[in-house]
Amino acid sequence: MKLGRVIGLFLLKHHRVALPGFGIIMHDADALVDGQDGEEPESFAPGSLTFIADPKVSPDELLLEFISRETGKMKSLAKSDMDSFLQFGFELINISKPFHLEGIGILQKNAKNQLEFLQSSELIPQDPFSRNSSPSGSRKRRMSAPSPDLIRKLSLGLLLILLLLAATMTVRWFINRPVSEEIPEPDTQISLPTSSTDTLQLANKPASTSGSDHFGVVLEQSSRQRAFKRFADLKEWGHNVRLVTKDSVTFKLYILINAPMRDTAKHRDSLRIFFNRRVWIETHPDEKP
Repeated sequence: MKLGRVIGLFLLKHHRVALPGFGIIMHDADALVDGQDGEEPESFAPGSLTFIADPKVSPDELLLEFISRETGKMKSLAKSDMDSFLQFGFELINISKPFHLEGIGILQKNAKNQLEFLQSSELIPQDPFSRNSSPSGSRKRRMSAPSPDLIRKLSLGLLLILLLLAATMTVRWFINRPVSEEIPEPDTQISLPTSSTDTLQLANKPASTSGSDHFGVVLEQSSRQRAFKRFADLKEWGHNVRLVTKDSVTFKLYILINAPMRDTAKHRDSLRIFFNRRVWIETHPDEKP
């Protein structure tokens, strides 16, 4: 289950959720949703949520235990996931983008550069396999035990995935294994890194814009949903990636390199090999019209 859904379920149950660095979202439990007829609600009544800005609010231990129970992860991993989720929200708000809390609402900066909350009218998506999910009435379903054929098919599928993963790692090792022979150095570029470790160090080298020689290596240009997910994944993996858009429809992901322009081919080819996809050079990738 996605973390945003878990936070929404926690808010429905406890009527209060603390988001460190942002503030507290309160739920008016007396506000009923139309058509519930006494059943457990699956969404928030319009106007039933209020936000209190408090960047110094402490982490909610009860929320971390709830996340751990719902996701099946240890509490330390649940805390790490929560920290990454909130950090992603900070980065979105810092680039004037809304931070979506699924089924709850959005946090964003207003015209006065103040943090504000707008409630969403969407339903909180329920996980049919959640241990604490207990829909009543017409929504109640009885989960049957998986059949032996299904278990066998799942086992075979898992085995195939493991074999493919092993084959991929073997091919990568042969491609990236160190070579003993020296590669002649052309006039315009130097030899490429010969291991995945060198490539990682090159990709994650901190970029400095204090000098005049710098350029961007564009990793991809995609839609909003794809770009934000890819941005969060790359940040979580430790890459110094940046996100920029000109029209809020198409987003560009790039890494800023502080190096002379004559080294563009070296950095481009290194990142192309590491990410196994086409990348390209732009001297000013974050320039807006």
